Amino acid sequence: MSDYDEMIRSALACLPESMAQRLGEISYTLFESEEEDVASRWRAESGAIHVELNISDVSPHDCALELLTCLGQALWESAGNAERRSWLHLLQQEMEAGVEGEIDEAAIDEKRQVLSSPVLAASPRRLEQYALASFAGTAAEYVHAFWHDVEIREGPDYLAAEVVRQRFDWMRDRFPEASKKAAS
Repeated sequence: MSDYDEMIRSALACLPESMAQRLGEISYTLFESEEEDVASRWRAESGAIHVELNISDVSPHDCALELLTCLGQALWESAGNAERRSWLHLLQQEMEAGVEGEIDEAAIDEKRQVLSSPVLAASPRRLEQYALASFAGTAAEYVHAFWHDVEIREGPDYLAAEVVRQRFDWMRDRFPEASKKAAS
């Protein structure tokens, strides 16, 4: 088993059971391509999720985090309207409180787009893109925290610890238990 496989299986073993049940069977393929400018791609089919991960210039740990982010995207896609509205409400509360940072680089880029103009802030499509990136990054970090000790990144681009805690509480309300089930 490669270092990548070992790291991915270790991360997947920490998925809360309720996440694993919603996602279904999880499989992955590793590939190496410097020509493709893609870190990952995923697809859902027949109650299963398959993730393809580009391991070029990526550590095994970061590859596993990329897989967790893909699973967060898949969870968002499977979320019902009430769950999406609840997440959007949480984000709205953060923005009204002046929270400028985000959980990761993808989410901060999307948030900055939303906040760059009143027209984009009112765009349902742009808000959906931001919500997806924020949700996926938060879900990945939530599982990451079950996997091993993590450090909260500090600075204007990142969320303060109390905001991360609020998001993790939101996740815990929906995905409460950690599982030790390994992936296929």
